[in-house]
Amino acid sequence: MLVRHWMTSDVVSVTPETSLLKCKKIFQDHLFSALPVLDAEGRVVGLIAAEDLREFAPRSHTGYEVLERINSLWKSPVESLMTPSPATIPLTMPLEDAAIFMIDRHTPCLPVVDADGRLAGIITEWDIFRALVRITGARDGGVLMAFVLENPYESGKLRAVLAQIRKQGGNVLSVLGSEKDHSRRRVSIRFRAADRAAEDAIIRSFAEDESLRYWSRDGETHAVHDTTADGALEI
Repeated sequence: MLVRHWMTSDVVSVTPETSLLKCKKIFQDHLFSALPVLDAEGRVVGLIAAEDLREFAPRSHTGYEVLERINSLWKSPVESLMTPSPATIPLTMPLEDAAIFMIDRHTPCLPVVDADGRLAGIITEWDIFRALVRITGARDGGVLMAFVLENPYESGKLRAVLAQIRKQGGNVLSVLGSEKDHSRRRVSIRFRAADRAAEDAIIRSFAEDESLRYWSRDGETHAVHDTTADGALEI
């Protein structure tokens, strides 16, 4: 999945000359966390965050103090407070790379630019969350089963688990894996069947499979085989 498939393309932006008072109004009206600042050619030259405007908040509620702060916002252009030359990412960057980029830089959003460096969209942490939900198939409901498998690809164990689910009428929605150690992987499989009884039958068929750690449905998680001393889920 590429950033272009998940970004917001209809982006509200400002120019370096825009007043901070107008930015404050945009933040209040749209609940944005940041606004890209564009030059006349549509290239990103800065980024202004809602957090940046905190210093202009009145320290008291007197009329004079409020008017003074409003006047400061009206007189101050965005370029006086923006972060210049902010990090940007291309349309064709894989979404997971964008997530790493955001984590490493502790930023909740990134402007997305086209091949000419012009603003094409913006990607936020909420877009990453939406993608995660889509990838896992969580919106589709069903049952999530979590396994710890020894060399799942070489041993054929993962293939066997998937075949067992499908043989009993299960429709596999997603398969996600991550390394547990040098020889084992955590594998989460989400599936859905014709009805709850059919799902229950598939779950029961794995009752003796010690690689199954837990299963979850409708927000409730049930331990099957946990191996930790304190009884916590070993996954």
